[in-house]
Order: sequence, then structure tokens, then C-alpha cells
Amino acid sequence: MDFYINEIIDDAQAKEILRTDPEGLSAQAKVLAEEFIRTGTCDMPKGGMLPLFVCAYVADHTLEINTKRGIPREMTVAILRDVNLWIGNYYKQFGVPGTNEFAWLSFQLRGEIFRLGRLQFRPVKNGNNRAPSGEWVLETHVPQGEPLDPQKCLESFAMAKEFFPKYFPEVKADYFDCHSWLLNPNFAYLLDDTSNIVNFGKLWTLKRIDVGNCSATINRVFGFGFKREDLPNAPENTTLQRKVKEFLLNGGDLSNTYAYRALDAE
Repeated sequence: MDFYINEIIDDAQAKEILRTDPEGLSAQAKVLAEEFIRTGTCDMPKGGMLPLFVCAYVADHTLEINTKRGIPREMTVAILRDVNLWIGNYYKQFGVPGTNEFAWLSFQLRGEIFRLGRLQFRPVKNGNNRAPSGEWVLETHVPQGEPLDPQKCLESFAMAKEFFPKYFPEVKADYFDCHSWLLNPNFAYLLDDTSNIVNFGKLWTLKRIDVGNCSATINRVFGFGFKREDLPNAPENTTLQRKVKEFLLNGGDLSNTYAYRALDAE
């Protein structure tokens, strides 16, 4: 667990709990971690600190499998440190350290997803024609916590084009794809043309909108745990919050959207 505690976790209280185990979670976590290492998954019964204990036990295995592929240690550290964002979100919602995002963290623990600059990428099969052609696509994720600078996103695309052929030669992808609230085309009408969200959307070709599913937008703009029925009391501390609130209360839609982008796009 030393690797995870010393190099991955930032939060002092979470570190202390992992070191001292005041609730006696270690035994259960070890069983779940062994199951995860053996099968690539485990039945996580709840959120809180237990998932972090499991992550701490599995992290050495993650480092080992990534190292066998030749992936530099700092790249494994970079993606595992994503957990700190989720610990912060859990704090805001529940007031204690922990996470309820083990399913997402599992991708990282299996060595399937990597942060390359501003963005994260995961090679997945091109099922249901996620992109126009090819057996694989590079699924793209936007971690929170930094401005969504389109130039930095372009740099990430360029990094991914080099990273995956080098370390995952079996992955032959012609397209990136992305499923995100940030890609909803209504932002182009809601925000001005200097908006990072608007300009990020211009990097992609629209495929499909999950009309009526605005939960991701509401959680990301107003905070985890917010629901559509809470919108009349939603905060208006930023321009984005004010515009999104007004738009949704007037019947607008900012649902998650699927889009794709060619690897060789300029």
C-alpha cells in the first residue's frame, strides 16, 4: 500500500485512514483486491473508504502490468492520481473522505486508461458503430479541475497518436470518440464563441444526443447530488451556472452527447 499512500493520495485524512484502518476494512479489502487482480473485477458492496483500500492494494499490480508494457512509471502515477478528484467530489457531497466511483477507477487499475496531457484515453472496441470505421476507437474523457483549453486538447490527441501504437500495438484505431455533456451542441447557442466548451465541441463530429438526460450537466455545473428538481435553488455564482440554470428551467436540453474525431484530423 505504500506506493498508493505515498505517491497517489493527496488528502491527509484519507492517508491516515489507509495507514491506521480504524474501521477494520483491510481484511475485506484484501479479499476484494485479490478477486480484482485475479478476474479484473470485484463486487464492490459500497462507497466510502473501502474502495480506496482496494485501490491501494491493487495499485502495485497496476504498476507491474503497465511496466511490463514498457509504460513509464510517471504515466501510471498520473492516471492513478485521478482518484484525488473523486475523493474531493465525495467530500463535497458527504463531508468525509472516500469515493463511490470504483467502477471508473477499475479502468485505471486494469491499465486500460491513461492521462496524456489534458485528456484521458481508453482503447475500446468500436461497438454499435461508435465511429465510422475501424475495429477500435480511442475513448476520450475530460478530467475535471483544469480549463478546457482546446489547444491543450489538440496536444493530447497528438500524444495519444504516439502513445497507443507504441505501448498497445494491437490497438488499430482511426478515430477518437467521446460521450460527454460538454459536447451538447446547444452550448454553441448558450455561450459565446470564446468559450472553451464551445471550441472543444468544434473539435468533434456529432453522432447522437441522449435527449432528456441532463443529469451529468447538472451535477458538473452545480455539484454532485444536484437533481433537475433542485434547479430553482441552484447557485448562480458563475456565468455558466446562470446561463445553464436559465436555459434548463426554460425547457432547454443539455444532455450527454456522442461524437467522434479522426485521428489524422488537423
